[in-house]
Amino acid sequence: DAPRQSSYAPSVPVSVPAGDFPDSLRAIDWNPLEGETIEDGEDKVFASGIGLVIDDVVELTSCDGDSGSHE
Repeated sequence: DAPRQSSYAPSVPVSVPAGDFPDSLRAIDWNPLEGETIEDGEDKVFASGIGLVIDDVVELTSCDGDSGSHE
């Protein structure tokens, strides 16, 4: 398994079918040893108190408990 690299952007607002999350962490994950660049990377977004809400092209559509606007 080759080491992967990540780039992070904290406090990004994100809106998915499960709700709006104004304070999320965006990560782009890629493997330069496989010839990938940041443009080839997988986009992931983690919402505070929820967890993973976007995994590349997949978005969270619902969650148990408090959903909707998380401001």
